[in-house]
Amino acid sequence: NKKHFEHFESFGMSDNSKLTFDVENLEGEFGSVLSSRKIHTVKRIPKDTRFMFHTVSGKIVPREIITIPIISGKEIIAIISLASIRSYSKESSLLIRKVLDTLTARIEGVLAYHKMQSFAKRLEYQNSELEAQKTEMSAQSSELMVQNRELEMQKIQLSESSRLKTNFLSNMSHELRTPLNSVIA
Repeated sequence: NKKHFEHFESFGMSDNSKLTFDVENLEGEFGSVLSSRKIHTVKRIPKDTRFMFHTVSGKIVPREIITIPIISGKEIIAIISLASIRSYSKESSLLIRKVLDTLTARIEGVLAYHKMQSFAKRLEYQNSELEAQKTEMSAQSSELMVQNRELEMQKIQLSESSRLKTNFLSNMSHELRTPLNSVIA
């Protein structure tokens, strides 16, 4: 809905650091990137930060965090945050800036792929629903055909009984009229 950023992937972050955040509030390190739309570096991170990473050797506090906005068209579609236990060198920062276009294209591809998977799942669900409806309609059609055959048989029986009734009445009328005409004469 483009009103919230949701956690996508991370390594070692605690669960409370993976919470969804509102775009309008411009929270924390992400807020500065959202407002400036530029790469932002956080240095001198205090020891009591919420950005604690769990590793095999225990919890670590990053020394620097570089936050990179991924901009597609005129909107930020993703934010990548890289934490390091050492300070980033100028070469590292330069490399990040140089690969930003490639990174943006790859992120767009990943998001498009996830969107396609979502559409595929939705289509698969709709197809299964349509298949169930088709089966149900086929069953109803078969049932209606059976009912039509029964109605056709009843129609034939009714027309036969109507023909027999008409024949009986005409014969009875003839049989009664002949003796009555004799009696009247």
